[in-house]
Amino acid sequence: MLCTPYEPSACGCGGLTGSQMCAADGMSYGSCQCPCGTGGSGGSGGSSGQGGSSGVGGSSTGGSGGAVNCDVDGDGHKAIACGGDDCNDNVASINPSKLEVCGNNVDENCNGKTNEGCFDADGDGHVALANGGDDCNDNDVTIYKGHAEVCGNGKDNDCDGVVDNGCNVANDEVTLKCYYASPVDGTHAYYALGFDDGIGTLNPVKWGEGGQPYVSTNVIWGSFSVQIKKGNGFVYNVAADPITTDWHQNGFWKSAATTAAPLGLAFNTYCTVTDGGVTKPTARPIAVPNGNGYANIRVVATWSTLISANDQDGDGFTVGQGDCADTDPGTYPAAIEIQNDGVDRNCDGKDNSPKVVYTMCGVTSGYAPVVRNATFWGNDFVMHWNGSCFESDPVWASSAAKEFWVEWGNPVQYDNSYWGGACHELTSGVTMKWDTNVVISVTMSKASGVDACHRYASF
Repeated sequence: MLCTPYEPSACGCGGLTGSQMCAADGMSYGSCQCPCGTGGSGGSGGSSGQGGSSGVGGSSTGGSGGAVNCDVDGDGHKAIACGGDDCNDNVASINPSKLEVCGNNVDENCNGKTNEGCFDADGDGHVALANGGDDCNDNDVTIYKGHAEVCGNGKDNDCDGVVDNGCNVANDEVTLKCYYASPVDGTHAYYALGFDDGIGTLNPVKWGEGGQPYVSTNVIWGSFSVQIKKGNGFVYNVAADPITTDWHQNGFWKSAATTAAPLGLAFNTYCTVTDGGVTKPTARPIAVPNGNGYANIRVVATWSTLISANDQDGDGFTVGQGDCADTDPGTYPAAIEIQNDGVDRNCDGKDNSPKVVYTMCGVTSGYAPVVRNATFWGNDFVMHWNGSCFESDPVWASSAAKEFWVEWGNPVQYDNSYWGGACHELTSGVTMKWDTNVVISVTMSKASGVDACHRYASF
C-alpha cells in the first residue's frame, strides 16, 4: 500500500523495516514512498541493516542530516557545530592550523585568544609592523594605522607614509626674523634663546633646543629667524657680551628686558614676518615678566595690524606723532638709541645721544673704582686716575647709569653705606657732567628694598 506522509511505513528502506518515515517527495520503493537519506541508501540491500542504521538521514531524524554542509569555507576543517574544530567556518583563514596574525585582534587559530605571541611596546593596542601588526612607530602611542592625523606635529599619526596628510600646515607657516641691538657703544656678541608658545608649527622651537642659543658676533645689530605658524607667539631673550657662553647659568638672561611696558626694553628690538614672499613688520615686541624679577620679549608672528598709509612700519607711531622714519620699525619716539649705527633711533634729531662722565674724588690712586650700573645691570664703568680724582671715560647717555653706586679697593669698599636711618658718603663726593662740561645733578638716597644707598642722576 502507499504510505501517507510522515506515517510509519511498513516497508523497509535500507533494510530497517518500520524505522523510516514516509514523505510525499521521497523516493519510490515498491509500493511505498520513503525518504531514503544518504546513510539509508548506503545500506547493503537490507541484509544486515547496518548501512541503514549508520545513515544520519535513515535514523529517526527523518533523514535531515543529509542536507547539512560542515565545511562551508572549504579550509578542510568542519565547524565546531558539526563536531569539528573550526571556530569560524565562514572564513578560510580561521582554523586551528593557522598562525596567529599580530595586530588585527582576530583569533586566527581558534584558541580563544587574539594577538598572542605579539609585542606592543607603547601599549596603544597595536603591534609593530615588524611583528605583523599595523603600528609604524611602536614607541609612540599617538601613532598607528587608524589613528587620526594630528596636524602640525611633524608625525605620520595614521601610518600612511605621509606627515600631516589632509592638513595645510605648510601654507600657514611664515618666517619670523627678529633684530636686536644693545645701547652700549660698539659691536657685540649676542646670545639669544627663544620658544614657540603656540601650536601647529611643523617643527616648533623649544627653549634651549635645536642648536640654541642663536649667536651673532662682532655686530651692532644681531638677529635670528625661525619658521613658525602664522599668528603664534614667539618668546625670546637676549644677552650681549655675556661673561660666559653657558646660557644655563642663573642670571644669564637678565639683560633683554626689565619691565612689562613695550618701551621698557633694555635692547632696541623689532621683528618682521615673511609671508608668501612678502616681508612686513610685526607689531612692536613687548616685554613679559619671566617670574625672576625680569622679563622676556614676546612677539606675535603676523604682520602688524597698524600698517597703513599713515603708519607704514606698523610701530604705532605716525609721522604726525613724531616718527622720523616711518618705514623703519626700529625707529620711533622713545626708542632705545643705538650708538654709531648711523640712525637717529629715538627721533630726537641726533644720531647718537650725548655722553656723560663720572668723577669721584676724596680717595687716593690705586683703588680702581667701578661705577655699578643699577639702571642697566651689568653695564658697569671703570674709573681711571686723572691726577687728582678718578674719572670714567665718556659714556653714552642712553646706556649710562641713572641709578648707581661706586665700589673700590681690596677688600671692597662701597660708597653706599646706610645706617642709623641715613646715608653716609665715604668720599668727598661723586659728580657727573655732560661731555660739554655741563654739570648733572646727583643725589644719594636709600635704595628700595635694601639697607644701602644709591646715587640718582637727574637726566
